[in-house]
Amino acid sequence: MPVSDADASILPVLPAAVTAMQDGALQGNPREVYMWFFHHLDVQQYRAVKLVEIEYALGMSEASASIAVRKLVDLGYIERVRASSGSSYRLVHSNPAREPRQGADGQDFRKLKRSACA
Repeated sequence: MPVSDADASILPVLPAAVTAMQDGALQGNPREVYMWFFHHLDVQQYRAVKLVEIEYALGMSEASASIAVRKLVDLGYIERVRASSGSSYRLVHSNPAREPRQGADGQDFRKLKRSACA
């Protein structure tokens, strides 16, 4: 998936963000929620976030927001700590489990496959 110019402005900042923008499993609502989290969270401190914040900001249903957040946690792009008052989240600095596979010359296999087809 090509990265748009708007997304490219964040890529050098956080290695996990680079991976997230290239991850084919992160599309639609989870990708939108990740972008929202990127602007509201930090990699060091956890921040309490209520689903209603995400729902209101992105105009999605509670179920859609909940599923998107759960997918981000499951894929390892954000970390969650549960408490009796709700959940707190933080961004992951790098996500080695989701890193794009690299060729011997350091190039991403997905880019190699796309250029071979062109």
